[in-house]
Amino acid sequence: MGVYNLTQVNTEPGNEATCPFSPPAGWLGSAQDYVKLMRQRYTDQAFSQLMGAAARMSKSLGEEHEYKTTPSQSNGRRRSHKKS
Repeated sequence: MGVYNLTQVNTEPGNEATCPFSPPAGWLGSAQDYVKLMRQRYTDQAFSQLMGAAARMSKSLGEEHEYKTTPSQSNGRRRSHKKS
């Protein structure tokens, strides 16, 4: 996966090679399906370490950041943490 910016989480479909939070290309699943996919990926050693690090980063930012969501062209979303 290379270098990963933990302050930006890309959930646009088709980017799973670079971001574990991105569903496969052509994703049409529901929010519940996405949660199932994330739980499945978390048990995969290739994804779990990065997912855990991103969760810890988000928690460490706490109240000091604004969680910004910008809709993408598809069902996915791009999220970034911006300090106030």
